Amino acid sequence: MYLSKLTIDPTTKISQDHFDNPYEMHRTIMSGFDQFTNREKANALYRLEFPNKNSYSKYPVLLVQSSIEPNWEKVKNIKGLLLYIPEQTNPSTKQFTPSFKENQILRFRLVANPTRRISNFRRIVPIRDENELIEWLNQKAQSGGFEIFLNSLAIERKDIYQFEKRKNDHSSLITLHQVEFNGYLLIKEFHFFLRSVEKGIGRGKSFGMGLLSLAFM
Repeated sequence: MYLSKLTIDPTTKISQDHFDNPYEMHRTIMSGFDQFTNREKANALYRLEFPNKNSYSKYPVLLVQSSIEPNWEKVKNIKGLLLYIPEQTNPSTKQFTPSFKENQILRFRLVANPTRRISNFRRIVPIRDENELIEWLNQKAQSGGFEIFLNSLAIERKDIYQFEKRKNDHSSLITLHQVEFNGYLLIKEFHFFLRSVEKGIGRGKSFGMGLLSLAFM
């Protein structure tokens, strides 16, 4: 697997366009892979992180995880998108091999788009109630080979994003209900957990949702 870090220049119009429209960000990220590789084949997941008091960076950082090594030359040629950082490589990519094991405790962050289906209407609706959000995450954990320590769980923010997706002269309005979860988890079943890491969790993966970031204690 590969983890890339792209530091974004927050002062330019093209960066603002990417911040405001996750579809533009998706297209830019996928330009790092060849034209025959879609997001699912690359297992490409990403998350855009803005600086806050707990950040390690003073600038917006785009984290991209993939099972195929990306080539960011096209992205580097997008004028004004990436920040020039003296004596640092931007973008940077490193390969890593997951070294997880069962009964291991890890710190996690997940920005997701929690939804549920209304069976009578076959509609998919966002989950907003905090208890239902916790239940949704627990269900994903059970099927994903891990367990959440509920006393550590923090729901940090809830945001709504609306943007236009254009394709082949057609456009559609996309709405994402973004929720950030932070806490600790216990690995129960290695192979199911590894799939959760590789494939992501929940809907909206093309638009910055579902990347399960992990840190050792």
